[in-house]
Order: sequence, then structure tokens, then C-alpha cells
Amino acid sequence: MVDIELPVIVINFKTYAEATGRKALELARIASEVHRKTGVCIAVCPQLVDLRLIAESVDIPVFAPVSYTHLRAHETSLHLVCRLLLE
Repeated sequence: MVDIELPVIVINFKTYAEATGRKALELARIASEVHRKTGVCIAVCPQLVDLRLIAESVDIPVFAPVSYTHLRAHETSLHLVCRLLLE
């Protein structure tokens, strides 16, 4: 498991064609390289179909995508990150 340090930048790949398949892996590798060069904690959230390949290929945190339709108005970003990590 990769450690997550705060602050963290999370890149959400959503369902963009530019972040699918080989392009998703390339983007994750770029994020990993930026992490190595700068020390900034960067995590990626690829599409579910690319999750395993990316998680096995980079040394940065990789999050599984989740639905945000159940967010609560009172949640801060810290609460959200904690809750997503627990889901």
C-alpha cells in the first residue's frame, strides 16, 4: 500500500477518452514522475476498467471511482476524502 501524505492532489480521470486505456496509464505515469521529482503527493482515480493495470504500474496512490450522488452539503473536503477512503 502506498502512503498518502497531506496535502494531496487527486486527478480524477472520469470517462474522458484522453484518460482511457493506454492514455490513462501514460497519464498515471506522468503523475508518478511529477511525484518523484517534486515530492508532492499525487493520487489518481482512473476508470474502473483501468484500475488494476494502473495500480500495478505506478508508485502513487490509486483510488477506485465512486458515485458522488450521495454527498452531504455539510461535508468538507477532508471529511469527503476520509469517507471515500473508508468506502
